[in-house]
Amino acid sequence: MDTNEIFNYMKTGTAWLVGGGFVYFTAIVGLQATSIRYSEKIKSQKQLDIIIEEESKKLNLKNVIGIFYKNRRESSAEEYTKKICGIKIGEIYATRGIVKHELYHIYKHHFFPNKTKKIKQKFLNLLKYLFVMESQATIYEVFGIKL
Repeated sequence: MDTNEIFNYMKTGTAWLVGGGFVYFTAIVGLQATSIRYSEKIKSQKQLDIIIEEESKKLNLKNVIGIFYKNRRESSAEEYTKKICGIKIGEIYATRGIVKHELYHIYKHHFFPNKTKKIKQKFLNLLKYLFVMESQATIYEVFGIKL
């Protein structure tokens, strides 16, 4: 096997990897956009609290705090202490589907210590988040399947 043949195999493999990544991200973004579009909208803190209580029971979660932003685009889950977690949502992300998505991140303990300064570890954490954690949470958000 000569170097040109090896290079051609590498080029073909890279093309398949890039194409597969494009299809993957298109599918994830499409599912999330569909969920945002058709999921129940949240219009107040009280409504958010009720939805968090309902959806938390399905995942057997306790002590989840919700913060509703009327004029701020937000969607995140945080672990405040070992026993208390929170969800921040607002604007277009204020939907039942996004609450389910963020609760699933809490359920699976999808939290990273951001204190690492190693570039390689940050990159690996990003890949794990994009290819594993986000897809799991999105599948739960849309289909209700726990992976």
